[in-house]
Amino acid sequence: MADIGTLSTLRIIASNDQFDAPSAETFAIGEAVRVDSNGKVTPANATSVSEAKFRGIAANEANYAGEAITVLTDGTVDAGDVFSSVAIDTVIYLSTNDGRWSDSDVGRNEIQTITVSTDATGGTYQVIYDGATSSALAYDANAATIEAALEAMSTIDVGNVRVTGTGPYTVEFMNDLGDQALDEMTTATGSILPATATVTVAEATAGYSSVAIGTVVPLWSNTTADKGLRVKA
Repeated sequence: MADIGTLSTLRIIASNDQFDAPSAETFAIGEAVRVDSNGKVTPANATSVSEAKFRGIAANEANYAGEAITVLTDGTVDAGDVFSSVAIDTVIYLSTNDGRWSDSDVGRNEIQTITVSTDATGGTYQVIYDGATSSALAYDANAATIEAALEAMSTIDVGNVRVTGTGPYTVEFMNDLGDQALDEMTTATGSILPATATVTVAEATAGYSSVAIGTVVPLWSNTTADKGLRVKA
């Protein structure tokens, strides 16, 4: 996996759709961008659901916050020689670095852990995710029981998690919840015994969003030298 080199030039060859909006900050020409909650253009990246909302490629640089930016959402750009070593038909993805392009899919599953403290001797706990609460889980519930309880939650559903281990328990989000950054689960431990016992959740591996921003295409007849990016937001 590698980020595409920094662009020094970018030229729109064909535009099927584009829009203009003010910038939220300074950034370079050709950066992959999103629109923030204030309607301003800012660099996108694959590290969170909100920041991975790719809207297009910046056709001009932002030298100051508030500068008008043209964003190409559907079309083809000539990006100079940045694709010199990248094959035609290669899918280009949003990088984990702000605004950058990657020639490999950076998407990966979110992995979190559930840890019941070793002093727990009884009682139950619940797992909370995205507003939904699981059924009560015994303090010593095994991985299969935890997995079933999570899958029964409306915000997770069957097939979207895999729970392994004997404590701490590893929860991998997959399928519909795979390849994206997710909020961390929390727990409710009202009946765990003794009162000093805890059930905690931690992020073991941050999920990254898999966002294709375009495909490398030939620009002219010389496909070995003249390559561009077919952008589709």
